[in-house]
Amino acid sequence: AKVGPLIRAVMESVQKEQQEALQRRAAKAVVGLLRCCSERKASPNGKVLNNLCAYLCEDPSFTPRPCDYAADVASISIEVLTLLPPSDATALASPDEATRAARVKKRGAALSLAAIAADFGPLLFTANPALWQRVHTPLQLHVEG
Repeated sequence: AKVGPLIRAVMESVQKEQQEALQRRAAKAVVGLLRCCSERKASPNGKVLNNLCAYLCEDPSFTPRPCDYAADVASISIEVLTLLPPSDATALASPDEATRAARVKKRGAALSLAAIAADFGPLLFTANPALWQRVHTPLQLHVEG
């Protein structure tokens, strides 16, 4: 059976649902989808997890972009490195639609990843190798220089 339309609908809710309670339900649905699709020959789990990680990092007020400082490395200060983002309530009340959309998407991704971690527990990375790659590879590249 094709799961693409179902995954699209759930991920749309994770990304755009304004009400946190409904985003939490979507996060639980993501966990269910990952569990159901884990044994599929062509599992969509890797793509779902990569998308969630990307959503988590899309809010520039929460995740500073290194490329924003690439031109002038000397401009990076301890304040930038210890950025304290605005609260979700502040960002969600912003008159700027892009700010609100980014924060809603980040919140949905965070809720989903938290639900996935809680559900899979110590088997998180074993059952979801794409998530391990997403976390491990950048760290390994940094350490290896």
